[in-house]
Amino acid sequence: MPGRLKALTLFLGVWMFMFGFLNFFQPIRGSFDVQIQQSHLPREAILVGKVTEMVTGVLFLLPWLRRSLTAKSKDQILLIACFIIFTQMAVAIYVHLQDPVFPLDEWKFEADRAHSHVIEVNSSHAVPVSNPDVVADVIEQAARATTK
Repeated sequence: MPGRLKALTLFLGVWMFMFGFLNFFQPIRGSFDVQIQQSHLPREAILVGKVTEMVTGVLFLLPWLRRSLTAKSKDQILLIACFIIFTQMAVAIYVHLQDPVFPLDEWKFEADRAHSHVIEVNSSHAVPVSNPDVVADVIEQAARATTK
């Protein structure tokens, strides 16, 4: 297996396992749980999401931890890990396109405190994904305002 692929799978394995593990502890636990709850997924999805991240991490690491595996077995394990991570990212997109995670009052308070120009958009917290045209317009307006 090429060195870059090995480095990538090791990185993904450590990263996925670490974040799955950290999802059990505050402060990450709180925001993760809130995001899942606000997406209207079943409550069981919280534990499933955390454990699945850890399992995916182990699957990415397994070919390097078990040297006795054949090349074909390693490829099959990595293919399964890739399928799981693809599925996880599809669920993550769904979750992030749902209700906002951060209270609107908190955003307004911080914007007022910074004397910011605010544009409100009826959207999830992933505004660039759900409303890319609005984001592009705001960026263009800001660019024009700074060149005057």
